[in-house]
Amino acid sequence: MDEVTHVLHDAGFGDGWHVTPPTHGSTGRAFVARRGDEAVFVKLVSAHAAQGYLAALGVTPPIITHGQDFTISRYVEGVVPDRTWMRDNAALVIDLLTVVQRDKQLRQLLAATAPVASLGEHLAAVVARLIERATRASAPAFQSSRIETALECLRLADHAVEGVPLVPTHTDPSPPNVLVSPERTYLVDWDGIRLSDPLRDVGLILWWFVPPERWQAMLRRFWLPEAAAVDRVYWWAAVGSFRVALWIDRQAPDDPSIHSFMEDFIAAAHGLPNPRRLIP
Repeated sequence: MDEVTHVLHDAGFGDGWHVTPPTHGSTGRAFVARRGDEAVFVKLVSAHAAQGYLAALGVTPPIITHGQDFTISRYVEGVVPDRTWMRDNAALVIDLLTVVQRDKQLRQLLAATAPVASLGEHLAAVVARLIERATRASAPAFQSSRIETALECLRLADHAVEGVPLVPTHTDPSPPNVLVSPERTYLVDWDGIRLSDPLRDVGLILWWFVPPERWQAMLRRFWLPEAAAVDRVYWWAAVGSFRVALWIDRQAPDDPSIHSFMEDFIAAAHGLPNPRRLIP
């Protein structure tokens, strides 16, 4: 907490701030600083060059100032949405993602710092990385023949992605990263922003929160009507679930929740319904 007060002081905000971890969204070195009626959001990480673009687009709260290893933003009072809100307002969240995807300057910025040759090569690299990480996983579940078969489904999938552009993506558009305030909705914590498939973020939202019978209408509304789009919704849902399982394995390989995400992965890899979509 002392580091935050020093940052605020050196940035010209004075002293007397009460610093606490945030109750919403961002993880890691992020804090809320309050002084009387004032409040700011402080993140002690290197400011990504994209953050200014995101704030200017209205996707994230406005940035007040930043330095080499900190960002101070306007604090916005809001709540973490539940699953029902995400189902009913999926279009609103995807609309924010679409604004980001269509921004040419942001796309050029990301391409200059982390170029990717094509979407097809990108998808192949994602699968190769998953397979490599699975070989080092501790939980026995990763070694089953069902997992190997599902991974092979991802590797051999033909998505007809020639000509599909790489676009800026959030990579984790989950409820903790959505901030619903009385004035508007924001998508926060863009630390993982990178160029990827237009369906990377959209697919996760559809898989987890939107009934499958609404997917086609949602994809048509958000300029993604190509025939392979639904296949890639399942593909990214499988990748997302497998990555969560791998993350849990690194933290606690005996955690039984690994098996739930493995079942999600297997279902999505085979184009089957989400076994854990808990709302109608």
